[in-house]
Amino acid sequence: MSTKLTWPQILSWRLRRQFVSEADGPGAVAVARRLCGVQAQVASSARLVVAVRSAGPDPGEIDRALWEERTLVKTWIMRGTLHLLPADQLADYCAALSTLRFWEKGSWQRGHGERDRGDHRGGARRARRAGPLLALTEHLDTLAATAPSAAVHLLPGFDQYILAAPRGLAALIPPELKAKVSRQAGWISPVVVHEGRVAGVWEAKGGDLTLDLAAPVPRAALDAAVARMLALG
Repeated sequence: MSTKLTWPQILSWRLRRQFVSEADGPGAVAVARRLCGVQAQVASSARLVVAVRSAGPDPGEIDRALWEERTLVKTWIMRGTLHLLPADQLADYCAALSTLRFWEKGSWQRGHGERDRGDHRGGARRARRAGPLLALTEHLDTLAATAPSAAVHLLPGFDQYILAAPRGLAALIPPELKAKVSRQAGWISPVVVHEGRVAGVWEAKGGDLTLDLAAPVPRAALDAAVARMLALG
């Protein structure tokens, strides 16, 4: 059975599933669980990732969960970077990480004087780019009924909404914005999202936000999103 979906529907559904559109995340642990980890290489970005998804943002929540309640852990896991994970899922993530055949990566082989054989890996990458989208059958009805979002959101750097998607997904990140979103040394910029798609990037400077937009965004909705991010920051 196949279900026809549009990218605006899919992106709107992602916003809701990731607690962005409703800002109804029940807490840092639940947000980390839903996002399969919160990238925490930059602590302030991790705090904002949780805060923008929370009905009642609490600046001290992550520290309490890490050091007092022990319900979150911070460790190097996906992509070899620091993440916040639910403590009760740490063993699962470590077990999954243990299956990674890191010695097949070109970067590892070059660093250890081995020749990058390439063989099946390029074909696998092409298959992932060209293959169909997969969704759990329990979500199909909700996906099909999802209306496109017209909302505007500001998301912090290293947000899972960007990290969890393919970098070449033009439906999410327009090609002309790719270099501004995914920068050198693995830096992922804070983004402005309109209708589920990246419309630009932003930067915090001196208590204010500088916007760099590549597409028209409704002014009133943008102003509200900026005000919310300033309040959270």
